Amino acid sequence: MANLETHKLKFPWSISEKEFRKFKELNNFTSKYIDNHCIEVPVETSIDLLPLLPLLPIHISNSAPTLSKSIPELIKFNGHLNIETLNKSTINIKIMADIPTRQNGHLLNELCNWTILNNLALPNDSKAKFHLIGPNINGKFGPVVAYFPHEQHMAINIEKRKKNTIPIPPSFVIENRSYSESPNNSREYKMNKMVMYMECGVQSGVLVDSKSRVADIYCIKNLLQPHIDQPNVFVHPHALLQIQQTQLDIIQLQNSIARSQQSLQFNPMGIEGHQDILDSIQIKQTQLNILINNNHFFFENMTVVPDHPGVCHFSIPFWNQEQYQPQHGPNLIIHCVGDVNGFQLNLSSFPMV
Repeated sequence: MANLETHKLKFPWSISEKEFRKFKELNNFTSKYIDNHCIEVPVETSIDLLPLLPLLPIHISNSAPTLSKSIPELIKFNGHLNIETLNKSTINIKIMADIPTRQNGHLLNELCNWTILNNLALPNDSKAKFHLIGPNINGKFGPVVAYFPHEQHMAINIEKRKKNTIPIPPSFVIENRSYSESPNNSREYKMNKMVMYMECGVQSGVLVDSKSRVADIYCIKNLLQPHIDQPNVFVHPHALLQIQQTQLDIIQLQNSIARSQQSLQFNPMGIEGHQDILDSIQIKQTQLNILINNNHFFFENMTVVPDHPGVCHFSIPFWNQEQYQPQHGPNLIIHCVGDVNGFQLNLSSFPMV
C-alpha cells in the first residue's frame, strides 16, 4: 500500500497494547500505538475500532454519573479531525490536504453563491454529518457539499439543529475525489458512496473525480422518465426545460448585445450614457461567452446502476483528450435538478493543482 497521510487519533478512555494488537489484526493497514490514549491511523480508510471500544457506555464527567456512547465521545475528543461513522464501530477520517481542501471550498462556494442569489438556505459542508439509514447502512456521513431546503431545516427540532448530526438526508450532494491513494478515495469507493447516498434518501448528486478527470451525475430513478424510443435511458424532466432555456438564453443575449451595439450609433463617445452601454455590452458578452464556450451537461442519458435498480448514473469526461496537469478544471457546466434546479456547477475554475 502506498504511503498514506496519517493522523493521531486520541481516545477519552484507556486502550491497552493487547487491545491494539487485536485492532491491527482486524484492520488491513499500517497503524502505530503511541500510548494508552493515542494511536496513529491513515486517512480516507475504513477504520474498525471494535477491539478498542468499551463494552459499556463511558463516563464523560467525573462530577456526575453521566454516561455516553463511545464513538460520539471519540469524535468530540478529536474535534480537529473530520470523522465520518460508517457503522457502529467503523469510522473514516476525511483528508484535509491542501488541494482537496481548496477543491472542496470551490464546490461549496459555487452552491453558496447560487443559494444566496436566490435567497435560499445555505448548503452544508463536510463538517455537518447526516445520519443516513439504508440497505446495510446506518452511519453519519459528511458530503463535501450537501443541500436541503429551508422548510426541512425548520422542520427539525431546534435542539437537534444545534447538534452536529442532521437526522434527515440532504436532497442534493457533491462529493470530490482528489489525488490521495487511500482506499476510501478510490473511484469504486466514491461511486459506491454516491449510490449509497441515493439509496438513503438523497435525490441527486455530482461526484467530481479530478483524479480520473471525470464528473459523475446520480439521481434516483423514480424522479426520471425514459427517453422516447430508449426505454433503458432516462432523463430528468427539469433537464428538458433546461436545454430549451439554455438555447433561449443564448439567443436573448445575442439579440440584446446587437441592440445595445446599435444604440451606440445614437450615443457616440462623449455623450452621457455611452459608457453605461459599453459596460452593459461587456457584461452580457461575458455571460454569452460562458454559455457558448462551455460544454453543457444535463441530467439525461442516464442508465440504471448495475445491482441498484433505484439509482441512475451518467459519466462525463473532463476533456476529449489527455492534458498534462492543467491548472484548472474543464470548460464544463453541469445543470443540476430537483431542489437545486437552476444551479449550474461550473468546473472551469475548479483547482486541479
